[in-house]
Amino acid sequence: MKHDVTQEQLDRFRHLIQFVIPNAPDDHGFDMTEWGKQTPDCGTHACALGWAAQDPSFQQAGLNHRWAKADFGKSGLLRFLDARGDEVPPLRIAQEFFGLTLWEADDLFMPNSTRHVVGPRAKRDFLERAREILAERSVA
Repeated sequence: MKHDVTQEQLDRFRHLIQFVIPNAPDDHGFDMTEWGKQTPDCGTHACALGWAAQDPSFQQAGLNHRWAKADFGKSGLLRFLDARGDEVPPLRIAQEFFGLTLWEADDLFMPNSTRHVVGPRAKRDFLERAREILAERSVA
C-alpha cells in the first residue's frame, strides 16, 4: 500500500538516517529499550527517537520533549510533547514528524525480538531498516 509523505517529512527522515543516528553513541547509550533516560552515573541512554529529540534542527522543527524526574532516584525520563506542551505517545510523534505509518514507527522505534537492542549492532539494525523504509517512500 502506498503511503504519501511530505517533502519536509522525507527530509527529516533522511537527516535522521544520515546524521543523527550515525552520530549517536556506539556503546550502551544507544538503547532501543529506552525512549530516553538520564542518570548521574551512566549519562544518557536513548533509542533512535530519543537521540532524534536531542538534535537541535529537529527541536527547531517541532520535535518537542522534556526530561521528567523519574519516581526512582535522580534519573530523568524523556517525555515527548505536542505543540501545546501536552505529553503524547512516542510512536505518534514518530509517525507525524517523520511521515511513517504506525507499523513503520513501531517496527523502527520499538524493541524488536529479531534485532539487537543495545549498542553498535542495534544502531546498524535500525539504520538498515530505516534505509529500507526510505527506499519505499513516496513524496505527496
